[in-house]
Amino acid sequence: MTSLAKSVLTTGIAIEAALIIVGLALAPSTMRSLVGVGEPVADFGLLLVILAASKRGPFAIARLGPSAGTCLVIAVCFAVAYNALLLTDLLGHPIAVEAYWIFIAAAVLTSGIVAYQTRTIATGILAAAWSLVLGTILWSVGWMLIVYFSWGTKGQYAFWRRDGAIADYHHSGGGSLGVFLIRDVQGSLFFHPLLSIAIGLLCGAFGALIGTLAAGTRNRLRPA
Repeated sequence: MTSLAKSVLTTGIAIEAALIIVGLALAPSTMRSLVGVGEPVADFGLLLVILAASKRGPFAIARLGPSAGTCLVIAVCFAVAYNALLLTDLLGHPIAVEAYWIFIAAAVLTSGIVAYQTRTIATGILAAAWSLVLGTILWSVGWMLIVYFSWGTKGQYAFWRRDGAIADYHHSGGGSLGVFLIRDVQGSLFFHPLLSIAIGLLCGAFGALIGTLAAGTRNRLRPA
């Protein structure tokens, strides 16, 4: 399962990088400003850092062992749930659920299960962080595909208006709306993995503590 999780992460990063380039093709004037160039470069840089961290070092996915399978399963569920939440909003049927709860639930569930299995808080926290980072990579691929295939539609405009992006665009002083939206998407691709790491560490610690306590209680209740 470790090799499968690493393969999914590597493939997801490659597809995300390709889709970032596709987004620039939708609004080529994005590259006419220093900020417009800097945002995709920052996205590519972060993807490379994530890929390097997954391969070796103290945070390598290999350190999770069989628990990498748990991370992968919950990461896929996270990506599907998050994109489903956004897709229903795009179709004009928003669900009153904060996306943060999906992050928190995935982190606590992953760390709780892994810590229960391994009886190690640190492994549970690491698993939570990787589950969210991997889930975010998969979410990014799905989200960009949703945005690109609905590009220029009335439904997408209504989505961005509910999201607040249209108001932000008007406050920004004008320019191309397409460029503004592509930059908004690129910004989310950069900050979501960072958010995933932060929530994974914080909520993962809580879930891992519960998991290790539950494992200890099970051992004490086991007949001699």
